[in-house]
Amino acid sequence: MTLIETNFPTRGEFHIIGRAERTTNLLESDPITARIPAAWETFIQDDLTAFIPHQINPGILLAIYAEYEGDHAGEYTHIIGAEVSRLSAIPAGMVGLTVAPAHYMVFRAVGEMPDAVFQAWQAVWDYFAQPSIYQRAYTADYEHYGDTTGVSIYVAVR
Repeated sequence: MTLIETNFPTRGEFHIIGRAERTTNLLESDPITARIPAAWETFIQDDLTAFIPHQINPGILLAIYAEYEGDHAGEYTHIIGAEVSRLSAIPAGMVGLTVAPAHYMVFRAVGEMPDAVFQAWQAVWDYFAQPSIYQRAYTADYEHYGDTTGVSIYVAVR
């Protein structure tokens, strides 16, 4: 189930360190070409969180969608990692990214993962396919994994 929250939080600049993949939604729609599921599997199996320095909230994972080439149909960078206080001592094989301040619309995915996340992203695409006063900014969106009841997807809007 996907819930659209009625608050639109503003978030200041923040930093993330994690493992990055460059992909598209078309690639991710096919299990043979999808890169994100394998990235998650490696990240969890290899306990890559343990190697990320300067974590602000240990145990909370973020998945960032950034560096969009246009809209949801173009390439983007997907980073699985943790929020950090500074971008120093980035481990080999990982990247650091500063996410600019933004206003966000929040979609809450509840249910069995990863299906609930897929359904929530479908709700995001469906919502923004309709006329609305809110438009996606395509700057940086992120999934916040902070508890076992679901995930919150923050979509940057203008």
